[in-house]
Amino acid sequence: MSIRNVLSAAALVATAALSSPTPAAPAPEAHAHWCALASFQITQVASLYADEHINQTIVRRFTGAQVFLPAQPGLTPEWIRASIARHQSNPRATYECPLDIEGATVTVTSGGTGFWVQISAKDADAAKEILNRAKRLVR
Repeated sequence: MSIRNVLSAAALVATAALSSPTPAAPAPEAHAHWCALASFQITQVASLYADEHINQTIVRRFTGAQVFLPAQPGLTPEWIRASIARHQSNPRATYECPLDIEGATVTVTSGGTGFWVQISAKDADAAKEILNRAKRLVR
C-alpha cells in the first residue's frame, strides 16, 4: 500500500469521526424531579397536627403535612429515610419540594398498608407551605 493510500484512508477515518453527531446534553431536570418524595408514589396527603401541653391544657397545633406512600416490594422506612437524607444533603433546593422548607423536620412511620412521611415545622407559615407543596406531589 502506498503512502498516498494510507494518508487518504487516515483522512477518511478522521473526517468520519469528526462528522459523527455528538450526543445531546441531557435536558435540565424539572423541579419536581429534584424532590426525593416525587420519586415515590404518593396517594394521600393530610394535614399534620401536634399536641402541645400548656400548663394543664392540651392545645392542638397545625404543623405541616403527612404524605402516604403505599407499600411496594423493597420499600422500607430505612430506604425512604435514606432517600430523604440524600435529598437534604444536596444543596439544590427547589420551589416545589416540601422537604426544602426552612426548619422542616421529617419522620417516617409505618402506616399499615404503607408508610407515612410526616413533614413539620414550628412556624405556621412554613407549615402551610409544606402542606401546599405536598399536595402538588399527589399523582
